[in-house]
Formats: sequence, C-alpha cells, structure tokens
Amino acid sequence: MKQSEVNEAATLLRALLPLLVDAATLPTSDAAADLRRATGALSTNAAARILDATAISAMGDCFVYALNAGIGFDGWGRVRTSALLNSPSSTPAAIVLTSFVRLSLAWQSYLVATLEPKSRAEVDTYRDQLNASFEAAELAASDDGDHEGYRALVGLHAAVIRDLTTRARPLPRMLGYSLPATRPALWLANRLYGDGSRADELIAENRVIHPAFMPMRGRALSA
Repeated sequence: MKQSEVNEAATLLRALLPLLVDAATLPTSDAAADLRRATGALSTNAAARILDATAISAMGDCFVYALNAGIGFDGWGRVRTSALLNSPSSTPAAIVLTSFVRLSLAWQSYLVATLEPKSRAEVDTYRDQLNASFEAAELAASDDGDHEGYRALVGLHAAVIRDLTTRARPLPRMLGYSLPATRPALWLANRLYGDGSRADELIAENRVIHPAFMPMRGRALSA
C-alpha cells in the first residue's frame, strides 16, 4: 500500500468518525463518553490502523457505542448521507467509506427492529427510506464486483422488509379528519377515540402549538 493511499484512507476515516459523535442524542451518557474515547483513539491511530488492517473492526466498535449513545433512525440516515458526500480515489479509502456506509445501514436496520411504530404510515416511512438506502448500497456493491457484499446486503434487505411488513399488518392507518371549527385536543380525542388521554398523541401528530386549538383539518390514527 502506497503512503499516499494510507494518508487518504486515514484522512477520510478521521472525517467520518465525528459524524457519529455529532448524531448522538444522549451526549452526556456513558455510551457517548465511550464513543468519544473510541473515535478519538481511532482518529489518533488512523494511519497505523489502516496499515495493520484493524481500522474496520475498530470502526465497528465505534458504531456499537454510537447506537447506545442514542442515534435514532433519522440520525443514521443523516450520518450515511453525509458520509456519501466523500469521493475517495484510492482503494483503501474506498474500503473505509464502503464499510462506514454499510455499518450505518446495518445498525439502522437493527434499530428499526426495536422500534414500536404506531401506524402503518410510520412503517411505510421506515420501509421507503431503507429500500432506497439498500438499493443504493446494492448497486454500488454490484458495480464494484463485490459479490459477497452484494449477497449480504440483499439478504439483510429482504429480512428487514419482511419484518416491517409483518409488523405493519395489525397497525391502524393514519387518516385525515375534518372539523367545522377549531376544537381542543381533549375534545377531539374524546370524539375520535372516546379516550381523552390520547390528546397528546393528536397534538404531536399535528404539531399543534396550543392544545386548545386543533386545526380544522389534520391527521389521526384510525384506531
């Protein structure tokens, strides 16, 4: 491996790792502290890790800390989108980027399996975003002639979509409602569900500023 290739791969690795730290939503947690230590150590020793072929495994450890530090579904998507803005020119740097992207997709898939969506619309959002991300990664693997990576991506992709499809079946749909005038969220929750405790759900779904004034047209779960 040429020194210029080592330098490019190490520089890229140092640029990618802060994306994980920035996406953490629990910055004061022990996991976030572990994440900062792990990414800091890997950044410091990036060139040596590239040379002894341990950079990817060390990167994988950082991703475990990142998940526990609270990176959410959308956060993993942003991490991957930012990473893909890079265009490495050498093979070692390309391996670093590909590994980072695939790890983010794998952990996003793991995370979505632990979430409890409230509606089919929420599941649809997860499915659509993951389909697009997997298809892009699969195309890149195919173009690179990475048959093993392609098969692994296709297998995980299929498993994730099967799981989401199964979990979506019993969920209520998101429907629109229409009122002749603004009404309090408590009134609407009682009207729709016979359960005033679901007022907060309506407020969150419709991004209401004041609970006394629900919009005349909005969205609510069918059940």
